[in-house]
Amino acid sequence: MLGVTVCYHRVLAYHSLKLPKWLKYTSAYLGVQAIQDPIYWVSIHRYHH
Repeated sequence: MLGVTVCYHRVLAYHSLKLPKWLKYTSAYLGVQAIQDPIYWVSIHRYHH
């Protein structure tokens, strides 16, 4: 859930949080562990808004 909240929502969808590259990839990996595809999730979320 942390990967989805931090990485997908703040970093990938809105670019409102700057993270070092290694932390960005690690949080994206945590989001994938929640069985959420990052590309699909961000595209649906942007469409939602």
